[in-house]
Formats: sequence, C-alpha cells, structure tokens
Amino acid sequence: MNVSTHLLQFRRKPRSRLRTVLTIGAFVFIGGVTLMFAAGLASVAADAPTTYIAPASGEGLAQGVAIFAERCAACHGQDGAGNIGPALNGSAHAWHHSDQDLRIAIRDGIPRTQMPGHGDALTEEEIDAVIGYFKTWWSPEQQVKQRKGSTRQ
Repeated sequence: MNVSTHLLQFRRKPRSRLRTVLTIGAFVFIGGVTLMFAAGLASVAADAPTTYIAPASGEGLAQGVAIFAERCAACHGQDGAGNIGPALNGSAHAWHHSDQDLRIAIRDGIPRTQMPGHGDALTEEEIDAVIGYFKTWWSPEQQVKQRKGSTRQ
C-alpha cells in the first residue's frame, strides 16, 4: 500500500464517522418528533367523546323540543329553517359537523359570530337533547353521513 492510498483511507474515515453520527442523529430527531406528534394526537383523541347522539325520541325528544323553543328558535327558527342563525333542519351545513363540534358550538358559542355559548345554562345532557332534536329534521342519508363523521374522532 502506498502512502497516497493510506492517506486517502485516513481522510475517508472521519467523513464516514461524521456521516454515521449525523445519520443516527437524524433518526433520533425524527423518532422524537414522531413520538411527540403521536402523544399530542392521543391526548386530543382522549379528550373527545366518541359517543354518537342519535336523533331524539321519547323523553329526550320532549326535552330537546322544550330547550330548543326556549333557547334556540329565536335565532334558528321554530322549524330550524334559520333566521339570524343558520338552518339546522338539514337544508344547510349543520349535519356536516361532528357531534363533538356541535356540542362545543352550543356549549361555548362560536367566536366572531352571533352564536352565544349556553354552557352556563345547559348541562351536557340538555345540549345532547337539543342536538338529538334537530337531528330529527335531517334525512336518513344526512344522518348516516354525519354519524360516520362523528365516530371517526
């Protein structure tokens, strides 16, 4: 082996070591970011209820009708066709939202809109009764599509 070959091999070794260290560092970094991302998604999923609110019947329907008449009809119309607020009767976009999104909108209100929050006045059960009531206005197809969106959370 001549001197130039020996020097070339010597020069390659530090670069190979550096490349190895950088490769391992990149994998550790990517793995850490992946774990942090997965942990964040898991905590969000844990906070979101996975229960589906079925269209109301019986006592739930009576409760939903009464609460809707008292708290919602002035803005959304007696028949849910809309007024100040959007229609909830299936003719607009309400059925595109998950049950969790509907709960949050009713409980907390919607910023930069006229939709107030009702969480101080209504329990979660009462909010679910209202949602179950206005779901009775939706077509079977809308109910199926909305249910699929609600259970993906």
